[in-house]
Amino acid sequence: MTVKVNGKEISFPDQQPYLNKDGRTMVPVRFISESLGAKVSWDEKTKTVTITGKDRAGESRTVKLKIGENKAVINGKAVTFDTRAEFKNGRTMVPLRFVSEVLGAKVTWDQNTKTVDINE
Repeated sequence: MTVKVNGKEISFPDQQPYLNKDGRTMVPVRFISESLGAKVSWDEKTKTVTITGKDRAGESRTVKLKIGENKAVINGKAVTFDTRAEFKNGRTMVPLRFVSEVLGAKVTWDQNTKTVDINE
């Protein structure tokens, strides 16, 4: 699987993207968030990742995801998404489409080339 952000192919040094049991593309949270200009913090005690950034309109976004849950809090509002955040090989893995779209990016999948394109 290839992942591109704004046309640039991204390499993953220690944890490759994968399809989870729900058929969702999972990526390291820090990779996807920082590639889209957001910051990431981790709370070990609560197993919660917080992503702060802006969407394409320049609106602030704060997203909180807890490992093992399919719920997030976006700017204080609880939402449910279709798969759970996971911890794999020391990395917090999140659904690529959900996090990208919350941060205002457009995501497309090319089945023929197995390429995910993320564009701001």
